[in-house]
Amino acid sequence: MKTQIYGITTVEDAVAVARLGADRMGLVVCEDESLTPDGISVAEAREIMAALPETVIVNALIFSNQVDELEETVRAVGAKAVHLSALPGIPEMPVAEAEALLKRVPGLEIMMAIPVGGPEAVEHAKSYEGVAATILLDTVESSGQVGATGKTHDWEVSRRIVEEVDIPVVLAGGLSPANVAEAIRAVRPWGVDSFTQTSHPDNLKRKDLNRVRDFIEAAQGALSDG
Repeated sequence: MKTQIYGITTVEDAVAVARLGADRMGLVVCEDESLTPDGISVAEAREIMAALPETVIVNALIFSNQVDELEETVRAVGAKAVHLSALPGIPEMPVAEAEALLKRVPGLEIMMAIPVGGPEAVEHAKSYEGVAATILLDTVESSGQVGATGKTHDWEVSRRIVEEVDIPVVLAGGLSPANVAEAIRAVRPWGVDSFTQTSHPDNLKRKDLNRVRDFIEAAQGALSDG
């Protein structure tokens, strides 16, 4: 079971989370605090990536659906994987534009966020087959905010996506050390992701390493303990 820890903002946290066994990490490359509580600069992202072993996959979440802007930021950061997601005011990147980005940046991996609001998410996820290296199934708010909600969604829909879509699935949305094993047994994803529930409650820019450790251990033991 792959584990992904999001909201990495410092080299200290990145190195510590890697030592705890995380397979993947997520950085939000954005300095607009109105859009995200855990954004960092391009320079900070580069510094974090340089401190990590190559075995750790780092997704750079970039709030844009414009190919030119995404290419520029991906190259500036040195990202090998990019996380694409919708936000209020920033529509999701269409499949054709995602394909264009891959042609511009050979070797780039796309992790596409799929909002799980209902059964329509299955066909939505299918539309990215052959384009996305992974899909991230996340909770969507009525405002259109996808992810960083701290809330779970309908795991039955997520299980259908795992069964019907030919893309590795990373399950996100309110996952914590307390519920990640249950979520894995219910959905059977390729990997699991945590942001809010492994961050310090009073400071989402820093990781709670005890929670990170417990999350990773619970995820790794989920299918062996029943």
